[in-house]
Amino acid sequence: ILAAKIMTTCQSAQSVKHYSAPIAEALRVSLIKSFVSAFEAPPAFSKPFYKRNNISLNDLNSFICVFGRQVYGSLSLSCPTGLIHPKVTELFGTGSPDIQSQLVGDYVGELLNQVAGAFKLALIDQGVIVYIGLPVHLSEGRRSVPHQAASSVLCLPFKVAEADCYLEVCLGQLTAPSHQV
Repeated sequence: ILAAKIMTTCQSAQSVKHYSAPIAEALRVSLIKSFVSAFEAPPAFSKPFYKRNNISLNDLNSFICVFGRQVYGSLSLSCPTGLIHPKVTELFGTGSPDIQSQLVGDYVGELLNQVAGAFKLALIDQGVIVYIGLPVHLSEGRRSVPHQAASSVLCLPFKVAEADCYLEVCLGQLTAPSHQV
């Protein structure tokens, strides 16, 4: 059922509720697991919405590709520096600004990797086989996120420790190859 809903709704922003319900639930569960583990507090979710552009909504952004035989696309996680930097300092101590910047980016990437892994397992449970790439940290600052599908970008806003964070999902349906004679 989840696979069918993803396939029929990824290409259109006609029904946010229809698209967001099955996808958002799997993503919410994976966000809760990842962020409770990292910040010892569950995220507080806001209403999902479709973005009108690919500009990130925060200054720290990571991106990961999702691909398979039925569906392809990407996930993106954006968090404010004020949330991530103290956590990285707590875990690794202080270091040079270059090392600290790299660790902050890697930390956001690892959070996204955990979310994407749990999302992958949820899709597999529904019969949709997907693979995930390695997380890529985009430069700090609000940047264009290179989503991999030409469909709408579903954004799941949430708060952790009073910080606004955003998970974006952009999925497209693969069409069966045509058989040429």
